[in-house]
Amino acid sequence: MSLCTKIPYSNPRVAAMAMVAIADKTADTRPKVPRSVYHCARCHSWHLSSQKPKGVASRRWTMAFRT
Repeated sequence: MSLCTKIPYSNPRVAAMAMVAIADKTADTRPKVPRSVYHCARCHSWHLSSQKPKGVASRRWTMAFRT
């Protein structure tokens, strides 16, 4: 198993909470703000991405955060 250089999160919920906290605190000062969470095949953890989810992932992401 190859480890990544990105910050690993144990599950998508923890990663999403971190994403929201980072976006709220740094939206005005960072050029790239995290916008999505993805599962990494290299380290089997969850990471943040500044890219918006696309396709089926986008629909799942929208449904998960509708509450």
